[in-house]
Amino acid sequence: MRYDPATAGLVVIDLLARADSLAVTAVAAIRAGDDATLAAAVEERGEIIAAALTTWQDATHSGRRETPATLSQIRQAAQVTIATGRQAEVTATIERDKLGMELSTLDARQQASQEYQPDAARSLIDVVL
Repeated sequence: MRYDPATAGLVVIDLLARADSLAVTAVAAIRAGDDATLAAAVEERGEIIAAALTTWQDATHSGRRETPATLSQIRQAAQVTIATGRQAEVTATIERDKLGMELSTLDARQQASQEYQPDAARSLIDVVL
């Protein structure tokens, strides 16, 4: 059996699907607090998207035309890739905000505990029972 070589459009679709998979990995890494996996996923995703763009530009300059069906698939794949990237960005923002609130709460508790120490130089509150 003989297989036809993959067209540039199909390669782009495959690359974008891989980029989507890496965005999902990045979201999981963000939620788990796994910086190493997150960094690797983000870096690889960027390289894959750059490869997809280069592949598409090379195909466009070569004069080969994709079928309308393949162009539609590429358009849909690009929209999904953009959406998964935005989902990762939103997840990162939410997690960053949660961490910020936790740090603010911890700081407020630390300051309050220092203010209630009667012999502390920073003691600001006298409690009379």
